[in-house]
Amino acid sequence: MSVDLTFTDLVAPIADLGVGDALQCWRWLSGPEARPALLTALGDLFIELPDGAIAFLDTYEGSLRKVAVDR
Repeated sequence: MSVDLTFTDLVAPIADLGVGDALQCWRWLSGPEARPALLTALGDLFIELPDGAIAFLDTYEGSLRKVAVDR
């Protein structure tokens, strides 16, 4: 059995991540200058760090790791 997933199946249908502070509870880990870039369907976040790098915030595990040097 095969399941065909698309990109839209994996992200939350949020029109504007700039409203409010999606990282409010995670600032201790992400730092004050990090910006949300993409919210996953499971509530995890890809965030942009001040140096332009992209990090993955695993909200279940409570971990943050760089996944790309830039967008």
